[in-house]
Order: sequence, then structure tokens, then C-alpha cells
Amino acid sequence: RTFFELIGHSAFNIGARPAPPVTLPGAMVYQPEGAHALAPWQDGASVALLVFYRAHVQAGNTAVFDAMLEALSHAGLNTVALAVDSLKNPTSLALLRSLAMQHQAGVVLNATSFAMTALDGADVDSVEGAQMVPLAGEAPVLQLITAGYSQEQWQADPHGLAPRDLAMQVVLPE
Repeated sequence: RTFFELIGHSAFNIGARPAPPVTLPGAMVYQPEGAHALAPWQDGASVALLVFYRAHVQAGNTAVFDAMLEALSHAGLNTVALAVDSLKNPTSLALLRSLAMQHQAGVVLNATSFAMTALDGADVDSVEGAQMVPLAGEAPVLQLITAGYSQEQWQADPHGLAPRDLAMQVVLPE
């Protein structure tokens, strides 16, 4: 949107010049705005931690995550959302683990392609003898798949996920 406002202002003298872009941190707690604002925190309710790529925030492509947070809240869960550049970034991983511990997350819903950066804290190609390092303490991690097309297209396709989505979100992470 800001890009088009800048073009409108610069090329056609329409509207005010928009503010310059803001650099986002590698990882940030995400709060939906407007109609999708998070419900008030419920004392004693279980916590779901939703993790997704920061690029969705940069692109304004957060509707699916806003809807998920809203549905989780309607199901009686407290929600925390974290937008990350990569789980291989130590700062992003540290914030995820800190939030999971602080809020005693009962489940992590991970919409990044890879739920684990390494088996023992180092990037290794072999799993022999390696120890699994939990992503967020004892909380189970459910891997979410974000398809590259609409729900209607997905439902109409007898093959389910497109080959690209299968490769990026199922095959490579395995």
C-alpha cells in the first residue's frame, strides 16, 4: 500500500508523501490490529504460541494468522504470536524459547517451513548420535502448512497440495 501511495504522490501529486519504511527486527511479537485485535488474556487458560515468517508482516499478508489467532481465542486459548525471519537466527530462536517459557505454552503452532534448526544446536547433516533439542521446552510443535494458493483452489485440486508446496513444506523439512 505504501508503495502505491509513494507512486501516487511522486508521479501524480496525489496525497501526502508516505513515511519512509521502517526496519523490522529479526523477531517480533505480533499483535493483530483493528477487528482482529487479540481477546483479553484469560487467567488459567492454556497458551498457544503461533510462529510465522516476518515476511508476512512486511507484505501485509497476515489475514490467515489473524483468523487463526481469533479461532484459537474463541476456543478458549490464550494466544501469543511471533513473527521471525528464521529459526536459524539465534535471536529469533531465543525469543521463541523465552516466550514459550514465560507464557508456559501448551502448544507451538509453527508456520515456518522448518520446525527445528538442528538436532544438537549445530547445523549437522547426520542424525546419528545427535540429541534432539526441543524447540520450545516440553510444548509439542504442530507444523502448519501455508499453501501458495486459495482455499478454493486447494479444495478443487484432486492432488491436494501443489508440487512446490509439497517440496517446500513437507519433503524438504523431513
